[in-house]
Amino acid sequence: MKISIIFFMHDVSLLKDIALAIITAAFAAHILRLIKQPLILAYIIGGIILGPNLGLSLVHDQINIELISEIGLIFLLFIIGLEINLSHLLGIGKSVFILSLTQFFAGALITAAAFSFIKIGAFEGEYGLIYAAVSLNLSSTLIAVKILKDKFETETAAGKITIGILVIQDIWAIIFMALQPNFSNPNISQLSRSLFYGLLLLSFCFIFSKYLLSSFFKKSSKNPELIVLSAAAWCFLCSSLAEKFGLSKEMGALIAGISIASFPYGEDVISKISGIRDFFVTLFFVSLGLKFPKPSAELFIFSAYALIIVMATRFLTVALPGKFLKIGIRPSFLTALNLSQISEFSLVISAVGLSYGHISAKAQSELLAATMFCALISTYLISYNDKIFSFFSGILPRDSFEKNQNKPEKIRDILLLGYFAEAEEFIRLCAGKNKELCERIFVADFNQQNAKEINSFGAKWHYADLANPDSLSHISEIKPVLIICPISDIFLKGTDNLKLLRSVKRIFPDAKTVFTADNESKEKELIAAGADYCLFPRKKTAQEILLKTEEFILE
Repeated sequence: MKISIIFFMHDVSLLKDIALAIITAAFAAHILRLIKQPLILAYIIGGIILGPNLGLSLVHDQINIELISEIGLIFLLFIIGLEINLSHLLGIGKSVFILSLTQFFAGALITAAAFSFIKIGAFEGEYGLIYAAVSLNLSSTLIAVKILKDKFETETAAGKITIGILVIQDIWAIIFMALQPNFSNPNISQLSRSLFYGLLLLSFCFIFSKYLLSSFFKKSSKNPELIVLSAAAWCFLCSSLAEKFGLSKEMGALIAGISIASFPYGEDVISKISGIRDFFVTLFFVSLGLKFPKPSAELFIFSAYALIIVMATRFLTVALPGKFLKIGIRPSFLTALNLSQISEFSLVISAVGLSYGHISAKAQSELLAATMFCALISTYLISYNDKIFSFFSGILPRDSFEKNQNKPEKIRDILLLGYFAEAEEFIRLCAGKNKELCERIFVADFNQQNAKEINSFGAKWHYADLANPDSLSHISEIKPVLIICPISDIFLKGTDNLKLLRSVKRIFPDAKTVFTADNESKEKELIAAGADYCLFPRKKTAQEILLKTEEFILE
């Protein structure tokens, strides 16, 4: 009876701590949003406020803190995996791939040399230099891509190079995490065993995904909720299998995410799971804030030193080699600025390293402080990267500012929402009368069975659930100047033309919009909400009937 009461009290305590974590993180996030800072900082600050070291000590149970951290960490790795589409690696040019190799390995060597020469902080001992070298040479995908998207720079030369390097960095991080469990016993047989089981799990996940999950997702495409539930189940299954194989649970979650990212539903899963994602991501970063130590001169010195190393390595390994790889001065310079922060992956690696006893809690705290400091500075560096480049352009060579920039890929700028009767006929007419126009059309539809037909006409199909139009914002190829929804509210499930219009006006505010009205009152509502033109099939049909009736009667 006493044991039951103890467990019950612990459950209540855990729920209370999670509730406090979410409330405080939300409060901090609203404040930091006003001053345009990354929300990750808000989550960490929320943890600091609650924590026993620097805050109000509202959350002090170490078991709860570790449990919150583990739950958040597993789901964070799954989400990171969903963002890593291995097919994108094939699109990375030779120059960008070489640049990514230079950035990570040369940067790691420079970092290790810097910490060996000037011994600052707790990154010392057998593994300290390794963790410092790896952690400081991974950049934040969350921060860099978010700001680049806000500035509409993901399709620029610098934006593409930045994203390409971030993708390769994730691969290095995955490899490092696969090796982490064997650092304490680095013999060949143990490493070979881990490598074998890692490859076995990876192969199983991708084979299962290709031949079973892909078919399952295709048949379940009309049930988006089932897709999300199945994705979460897949995450925990792979995580459990990884633990059985002697790998980390986090590694299994990461592999689960990567295998799903290859599906056409990858972006939609991300958008659907975003609520759960934000919840667990918040928990992970709050848990880091709970462990944040009291500020000291030593902590500030380490953070400043880490920022200097990050900035120096990015320019020495990205900006300078970029000129010799004929990428161009300007894109290379901007890419170095875009990568000037420490990755959330580094915090994951340090958390796993702490659990294995490779680094101390003090080293993890120092890395956390440095990450926050670099994120703060990096936000402004990326936001004003063009002005910073202009300031330094007077002392930089002027022979390659623009001529070596990659031309942006052709953007499909007509977005067709859904593929029903009218949309199908529209695509057929375009293909027959104006092939060039048809090749500018991007069809967002839930039914993959339509993909082959749509693509054969020259248009492009992409999975999207119109009941959740925010999934469109995850597709970088979409830069619409015209958005058309030719489907009546009768056939739309979970949404209607008015809701869709409001959503796409928020996501694509500059696009012209053509939507469908079922009656005159709906037409007025759509026009009032910002529609540029309304299709009125019933009215059009009635006019055609009247015209033919008069014609035949008069005859």
